[in-house]
Amino acid sequence: MELETAKTNTTEEIDFYKDTDLSVSYHSHDSDNTQNDNKDENILDISNHSQASYDNCNDGNNIIHDLKTMRCNNAKNIIVGHLNVNSLRNKFLSIKELLDSNIDIFLLNETKLDDSFPINQFRIEGYRLFRYDRSRFGGGLCLYVHEDIPCREIECVFLQGNEFLCVEINLRKRKWLIIGLYKPPQNNTSLFLEQISNQVNESLKTYENILLIGDFNITPDNIHLKDFLHTHDFENLVKSPTCFKSDTPSCIDLILTNQSQLLMKTSTFETGISDFHALITSIMKMTYTKGNPNIKLYRDYKHFNNVNFEEEIHSKFRDIPNINYDIFEETYLKVLDNHAPIKKKILRSNENPFMTKALRKAIMVRSKLKKKFLKNRSKLNWRKYKNQRNFCTNLLKQTKRNYFSNLNLSSLSDSRKFWKKIKPLFSDKGASSNKIIICDKENIISDEKKVADLMNNHFTNITKELNLKPDVIPDKRPYTLDSIIDKFKDHKSIKIIKTFHNIPKNAFTFKEVSTSEIENAIKDLKINKGSLSNCIPAKIIKENSSTCILYLKQLINESILSSTFPNKLKLAEVIPIYKKGDPLDKENYRPISLLSHVSKIYERILFNQINDYIEPYLSELLTGFRKNHGTQHSLMRMIEDWKKLLDKGYHIGVVYMDLSKAFDVLKHDLLLAKLEAYGFTYDSIRYIQSYLTDRMQRTNVNSQFSIWEKTHIGVPQGSILGPLFFNIYINDIFHFVNKCTLCNYADDNTMYTYDRDLSNLKVQINLDFENLDLWFYDNYMVLNPKKCEFMYLGKSKENQIINYKQYNLKAKETKVLLGVVIDNKLSFKDHISSICKKASRKMNALNRISSLLNHNEKITILNSFIQSQFNYCPLVWMFCLRASNNKINKIHERALRVCQNDYVSTFENLLYNTNSLDIHSKNIQKLMIEIYKCLNHLSPPIMKNFFTIRENCYNLRNFRDLESGSVKTVNCGLNTILYRGPQLWQQVPEYIKNSENLNLFKSRLKSWQNFDCPCNTCKTYIKGLGYM
Repeated sequence: MELETAKTNTTEEIDFYKDTDLSVSYHSHDSDNTQNDNKDENILDISNHSQASYDNCNDGNNIIHDLKTMRCNNAKNIIVGHLNVNSLRNKFLSIKELLDSNIDIFLLNETKLDDSFPINQFRIEGYRLFRYDRSRFGGGLCLYVHEDIPCREIECVFLQGNEFLCVEINLRKRKWLIIGLYKPPQNNTSLFLEQISNQVNESLKTYENILLIGDFNITPDNIHLKDFLHTHDFENLVKSPTCFKSDTPSCIDLILTNQSQLLMKTSTFETGISDFHALITSIMKMTYTKGNPNIKLYRDYKHFNNVNFEEEIHSKFRDIPNINYDIFEETYLKVLDNHAPIKKKILRSNENPFMTKALRKAIMVRSKLKKKFLKNRSKLNWRKYKNQRNFCTNLLKQTKRNYFSNLNLSSLSDSRKFWKKIKPLFSDKGASSNKIIICDKENIISDEKKVADLMNNHFTNITKELNLKPDVIPDKRPYTLDSIIDKFKDHKSIKIIKTFHNIPKNAFTFKEVSTSEIENAIKDLKINKGSLSNCIPAKIIKENSSTCILYLKQLINESILSSTFPNKLKLAEVIPIYKKGDPLDKENYRPISLLSHVSKIYERILFNQINDYIEPYLSELLTGFRKNHGTQHSLMRMIEDWKKLLDKGYHIGVVYMDLSKAFDVLKHDLLLAKLEAYGFTYDSIRYIQSYLTDRMQRTNVNSQFSIWEKTHIGVPQGSILGPLFFNIYINDIFHFVNKCTLCNYADDNTMYTYDRDLSNLKVQINLDFENLDLWFYDNYMVLNPKKCEFMYLGKSKENQIINYKQYNLKAKETKVLLGVVIDNKLSFKDHISSICKKASRKMNALNRISSLLNHNEKITILNSFIQSQFNYCPLVWMFCLRASNNKINKIHERALRVCQNDYVSTFENLLYNTNSLDIHSKNIQKLMIEIYKCLNHLSPPIMKNFFTIRENCYNLRNFRDLESGSVKTVNCGLNTILYRGPQLWQQVPEYIKNSENLNLFKSRLKSWQNFDCPCNTCKTYIKGLGYM
């Protein structure tokens, strides 16, 4: 029945193309040829094309029609295709139209892309994309595989240095190795085939079925190719000419396989897309399981009336004498279903506003004219085709230009349309396929329900794969709170918390909440954030808060008094988020929990009370998940400390440590014991215990759900309380480091120490490495050995190594920490090269589309994608090398020239015209803001006493100047925030320094902008004299 429906739908589409009249009226441009032109051989008049000129077009041999016919006749088979596209960037829309579920595995040659083109720019919904880029001037491959076909990229060791893509596909327990390739004409044929031969020999150990496809630039009668086919028992399936570059067509686009009996109906098609090459296709005699359509559930607010809804809600609740949360939610949702019913919709893919009816018809005519030229290679036919090809290109550009010019960025709907089309050109965010297929015990699982069950089982049993203490998961016996406290009374962490903080018992208990607290928690809800299926929507809670505030207040207060968290609010739906690596490996997915919106209100209330109490007891070196704390503060503190020590001649050893599954292995009963040590009452601990225990989760894969399973350990990633509980759990770790300093941000731990003697340095590191390793084990956590690294900072030129247990850590020259590339010279040369490279790629993308955008749109993109590359932790690297700063300025200048379409003015004039500053000047402003915050106690504790106050230096406003101290070296002395910052602060006028609040300070500072920066970056260098 499904096959009949598919055939019917496809036949209707075919009839549409057959019935569309595509004949065109032409006019000759060449008066000398007027007498010789017949009605089929007139040259297209490009100067006078309109929509009406295509209304009566007809082309019965349309490529889309042919492919849809082939798809209809082979609805369940896999269709493989290849085309040498000769530059993909301007032909992507046509390729998208061509593919559109007609071809399952599609290879493109000579894509002519480089890494400045994001993968998102060429993604097609419903397909996985594999890329190999050479440069934007030649070569390159793109392989599209339908997302319902289980596949993964394979490393082919014998093909390194060539243009190849090797992808394994799995079809009903039959594995195929698909090798897409391109051989440039100048490459040696014999060597090329020898490398393929070696790879085939190696691959046959694993794969019985191999298919080679691509532009070989070798004809079937080549003696080397014949020898290859004979040796490996391969057969070439392509018999017709595929390349029409010369008067003698040749067959150089080939499909080679050792399983020719499993393929049929190899064909060639003229598409009009490639300059000289035809599309080749072949049909595999096998099928794959088609996935379910992408279905989204939504509430229909078309007939929603707030007044009627609120009246019915209040009426229903008045009739309920004793309300609990289950009754509240059930009643609320029943009324909501009456006013805003849940409906389903299938998400359609490949929306393409640029492919208008006029453009589609123009492309059809172009294909017809090219086909005509290939049959009769006359100058007249070539001129017609060339004119129509240019017309299609210009029409596409004009269509895009009109689309963007008609958008108003101040309109929310237009702004969304703008970013929907712009983001894929600049960012790879969200580039992975929506379809999840995993490998389990050598079996490929594509059924979404089975995938959801397997992923859920993996997430709930994740601790089994880690080397944790045996009692990490409690047995099924219910433990009383007294027994838990007694169990851990001699635990080292519990002892040190009680000894160091000396907190009296019962210092914290939950308080009843007020109406204003509920209102603030509701305001914090994000309407567009994901949530549990079929929960009360945030939109309804926020817009109709009067219907629930009083009831929620009553329910939350009863929950606190009874120390019982509602079971319905302990449900979580897990979304597997792909990280990187093999997409078939479930280890490469991160579980993100979606909770109900009401659960977030409960959690926000509890969070505010716990956080206000625990904040003074948290270490200043614990900087993750805390208000007003950021990665920049943690990095500034460490790096300025390192520079100060290096300036004094010390050796420094740094060990970078990363925890495995940190959130997922947090042990509940040990957390409860630590809370008791921090002074929480038994009632408050019981309430948190109720929140943590009997939690249930299921995994959602494309609206297919696993069974509900109980979680016994960890906190949900995506919750409000989870990060706070993690910080409380790990807070005592700093007391176990004796000789070293430890800085923590989430699951990243950085330990460092210093000494004038290298051997003493290593002893100190080993002692505290052992202390930390023991702490992790006692607290049921484990280090990720792959991410433990060591860096030496200092003047010694010997290779330094740290040996501890299984860790053999050789000194690294660079390390990416919290998104910043740190090098062992602390010059940040590598980091700035990295961000400049990213900014340059985005600059190239802006340059490619600049003709389609107006000035304001270009400035918006400049700020969002290019300048933003330099906005992350800028105070860490701002006093960099002069050459590095010049790199940044060159990128900035290029971007301003494109935005202003000005290639004459100086960089200073470009900045003046846009009323903007260079990156270094912006960073100086940011530094002054940070100093103001430090002096006015607005910075986090880790920045306390970061800047030293100069003694006995008061002005009339009691405002102190800063001490810059004496330094010995340039890079680690002069070029530091602690030295340059006070010098720059000294230049700020007193009325700005004495601003009453931060906003006023920022405003005054921005309007002043008269810094004379003393750093070498801003000085003029004169050969023989130095920096002046």
